[in-house]
Amino acid sequence: MDADPDGVFRICVSDVDNFKMINSLYGDDVGDQVLTYLADYLSRRTLDGVCGRYSGDQFIVLVRETPMHNWSWVEDMIADIVANAPVPNLNIKLGFYNHIDTSLSITEICDRSLLAVKSVKHNYTSSYAVYGGGISQRHMMAQLYEARFMESIQKREFVLWYQPKMDPYRNKVVGAEALVRWKQADGTVLAPGEFLPVFEKDGLISRLDEYVFEEVCAFQRRWIEEGRTLLPVSVNLSRNSIYRKGVVDRYLDLAARYRVPVTSIPIEITESAAISSREIQPLANAFIQAGFELHMDDFGSGRSSLASLNVLHFRVAKIDKSLVDYIGDPQGDKVLKHTMALMDDLGLVILAEGVENETQRTFLMKNGCDEMQGYYYAKPLPEQDFIDWVADAFHQKV
Repeated sequence: MDADPDGVFRICVSDVDNFKMINSLYGDDVGDQVLTYLADYLSRRTLDGVCGRYSGDQFIVLVRETPMHNWSWVEDMIADIVANAPVPNLNIKLGFYNHIDTSLSITEICDRSLLAVKSVKHNYTSSYAVYGGGISQRHMMAQLYEARFMESIQKREFVLWYQPKMDPYRNKVVGAEALVRWKQADGTVLAPGEFLPVFEKDGLISRLDEYVFEEVCAFQRRWIEEGRTLLPVSVNLSRNSIYRKGVVDRYLDLAARYRVPVTSIPIEITESAAISSREIQPLANAFIQAGFELHMDDFGSGRSSLASLNVLHFRVAKIDKSLVDYIGDPQGDKVLKHTMALMDDLGLVILAEGVENETQRTFLMKNGCDEMQGYYYAKPLPEQDFIDWVADAFHQKV
């Protein structure tokens, strides 16, 4: 590019979906064969440009851009790569960045093609993507969110909403889950789905987890000082926080600083994080020894590990909304019924999330669900609305 400043270039990055699985199934030698095969293939196809290994199983190709009427050649090339690969059903993805802005650094140029390929990772309907449009917009928003993160932490722009957890038999509030929202300077409130994925990728999520935990500590302290009945308010612990050194000690210090019992702040670990149950067992045990309760979040969301229920000592298992949504379907009813029977046999408290109607509530109660959470009872509520709702719910309880 330096030699031809007026040239128009295209960059492409290749990525193998679940490359670690290839090493696990076939061994490292076969994994190496796949890498050398891809290197040879891409080198042979790169007639006017440069090809090299980027990192791991990723390769990058820089070529001069030529006009194209369609992208069918990409699908043909991917099909050719798969047909001649050393392993069956190789899942290869390609990300393109066209008409490169040569004023950018090489790192930024590569990042744009990487963003394109990441947008189709684990997507079984698309094999390639081109940087631009929605990807470009998401990229800019992600950069904006990252740049504003620490200032927003300091200004306490991240606010907590609370969703009640109910005992359906006594119609009694038994707790809540703390859910974070981002309140912008102009009053706009961002839902977690808009910013949490960004912070999960760049590692900022562990700092946000700690912020949320401290906010719940402060919330519980206010309840104690106001003489209210203390309800447990659970917080989510992300995968990043699980592997963050000293997280248990930091949470203990915060609880001590606010003089709140750790039993009043259960820790929710997602099912996907609990997959690595042997890895996180020491951390889980440390939380339990410190007095915290562990809840498994999103159980049944698609990555279930029954072994984790045995290895990790959860007190509560939260049935994912995706299972609750199938209530009324004969097959779905059977799956949910037997799942709950297993949880009951293991001595777990069964909590169903995403309960939205009377049919679901009735089915869950009939099959021994202990607690429920969902729009049937209440949506996530800002702090004062939650306080008012709880006061009213306690007043009306049976």
